[in-house]
Amino acid sequence: MRVVLFCNDDLTTNLIFAPVFDIQNVEVAGVFFVNSPSRHHHKPILGALALLKRMSLRYWVYLIATNGLYKIFEKLTLTLGLSPRAEVLVSLRRLAQLRHVPCESIQDFSAPDFIERIRSMKVDLLLIRVSAILKAELLACPGIGTWCVHSSLLPAFKGIAGEFHALRHPDMPIGSTIFLVTPKLDEGPPIAQTTIVRDSRFSVFDHMIRNNIAAGALLATLIEDHLARRHTSYPLPGSSLSPSYFSWPQHTHVIQARKSGIRLIYLREWLRLLANALRLKISKLLHFIK
Repeated sequence: MRVVLFCNDDLTTNLIFAPVFDIQNVEVAGVFFVNSPSRHHHKPILGALALLKRMSLRYWVYLIATNGLYKIFEKLTLTLGLSPRAEVLVSLRRLAQLRHVPCESIQDFSAPDFIERIRSMKVDLLLIRVSAILKAELLACPGIGTWCVHSSLLPAFKGIAGEFHALRHPDMPIGSTIFLVTPKLDEGPPIAQTTIVRDSRFSVFDHMIRNNIAAGALLATLIEDHLARRHTSYPLPGSSLSPSYFSWPQHTHVIQARKSGIRLIYLREWLRLLANALRLKISKLLHFIK
């Protein structure tokens, strides 16, 4: 099976798609990252600054702090030729480099020359985690189809920051959905879903990491089942939930979560992430801080 990945250039997307590289009889034929976190800006820094206007400052700082450390990890990993994994951090670029897989950033996934390039690659399966609406001509390229990994139990919490918004709503389950992509964003039928244990004592970051690890495991299982021609019926716990949509977290959302005892990330988690990014043992990092 020939697979191509369309990726957001962030910590969570790398975590979700990394297991694909370990599946037997799967060839990752290309890894393509969005050029910027904002569709309206082609420069990564300008794109990140543009997003500040659309969300809470605290949530923006949280994203910059976590993904900024991830980029430090990736830079060190690529420059020094290190292992692609360090605890929860993993680099698709390094995995691609080790396997001599084409890997690059793309400005426009709808450009005719790029669509023709994907068509010429004879792709069986396209896996995506990008906010761009892909053209029908592109979706028609893979023989099996295009699957998207979304961090909520669809149809609930469509949009952005599924784990954060689910935690704001008491008793709402948290999980991920893999669905078949159609030209209309987030409207394709779910293929499979997975849930994680919800616990308000833990941070948004903790839930995001656990949810994305579970999503990556589910994705690998789906591909393995397809290769083995197993017609497994997967549960869809989201089918009983009411449809909802949420965009970037606003100031009132973050304050509400904080009053409920929900933290974006705890200091110990950030320190562990920093240690992993710098390839240090956490004990060494705490020694430096002292």
